This record gives sequence, structure tokens and C-alpha cells, in this order.
Amino acid sequence: MVQVVPSSYLVPPTLAKGFKAVPGLGTKGYVVPEMGGWTAGAVDGEVGIAVSVSGKNAKEDAAVALLQETIRRREP
Repeated sequence: MVQVVPSSYLVPPTLAKGFKAVPGLGTKGYVVPEMGGWTAGAVDGEVGIAVSVSGKNAKEDAAVALLQETIRRREP
């Protein structure tokens, strides 16, 4: 799943178990295990972007890669 919201709506879940800040992944970049999968998010300019991957093969690096690709595709 991919979500794009106003940047003020994106609040990194810093108190969640397994939360990791991801430097270089936009502003406030993070990844966190969530609901049997992984969620990655970051602020990119005026928007906050969060992506989630789930299922038995979901991995942290897949969530980060999906977020990086989403940010890349949004660039003009």
C-alpha cells in the first residue's frame, strides 16, 4: 500500500518496537515492523509518503525499496 498525505500528517512512530530512523530517506525517514509486515515513511517536500508491505515474504528492505521508488517516481 502507498499513502501520500500532507507532510504535517506524517508522524513517525518513534515509540514503536523495532522503529529505525533511516538517514538519507527523505526527511524523517523511518522503517518499522507493523501488523505482520513493514512500513516505511518519509517527508518528501510538501508531502508525507508511507508504504507498507505485508505477507510472509515481507521484509524491511522491501519496504525501504518501495518507498525509495515511490519518491523517485514522484520527481518531475
